[in-house]
Amino acid sequence: MPKNAIYYFSGTGNSLYAAKQIGKAIGDTLLVNMKTEPAKYPANDADIIGFVFPVYMEGLPGGCAEFISSLSMNADAYIFAFATCGRRAGNSYAELNEILNKKGLKLSFYQTAVTVANYINVYPLATSPKKRLPKLDEAITDAVKAIQNKTLVNVPASNALMAFNHSLYRFFPLMARFYRVTKKCNGCGICEKICPAGTVKLVSGKPVWGKGCTQCVACIQNCPQKAIELGLSTKFRTRYRHPAVSETEIIKETIYIE
Repeated sequence: MPKNAIYYFSGTGNSLYAAKQIGKAIGDTLLVNMKTEPAKYPANDADIIGFVFPVYMEGLPGGCAEFISSLSMNADAYIFAFATCGRRAGNSYAELNEILNKKGLKLSFYQTAVTVANYINVYPLATSPKKRLPKLDEAITDAVKAIQNKTLVNVPASNALMAFNHSLYRFFPLMARFYRVTKKCNGCGICEKICPAGTVKLVSGKPVWGKGCTQCVACIQNCPQKAIELGLSTKFRTRYRHPAVSETEIIKETIYIE
């Protein structure tokens, strides 16, 4: 196992990009997609452990809490979190720290990057990627300095209003029933491969959405043919993926950085 491990969740590439850049800076790092089984890539011997993720409704994306709860980690490791969001990190760090505390661990450092908000199912791109992506790089630079110096910070306590907002997230996956596929679909299967929850399956060459959708929008944002829509609301909305990340990378289970 490499010296460091970063576990990430990414549907449109912002968090994966951050994980890659941090991994390059600290070196000898295994990036692990949180769609994998936690037991497959434990962090028992890692000196630095990172969790990189987008913020969904003021908290962790679906499946991340369960993944982290089941992950085996080095009790002496330096643990950091890096969150990408369109507005604020909400309760995500408090939520993560509570999970770690139950395992006898604690969050050492956290960094927030307010970057490109791209939840296409509800709104179009709120800001220009050209304006927001530099903010992501700035946050990564700040995070790398802190991680390399093993900076320690106090993690904020959970906020009741933010916790309530995040509780509403459990209803958002119900929107998956409104996904539809247009005639442009060529059955390439990228939507099935890229889904972190494994909820998209090809049936007779066309995607079908089952239960467990996390609303990461990886399927609709990464479809090469732009053949996936949510009802009529997304028809004229611009698709987005971080320009330095490919759909192939998002699909990968692990990425090793020397």
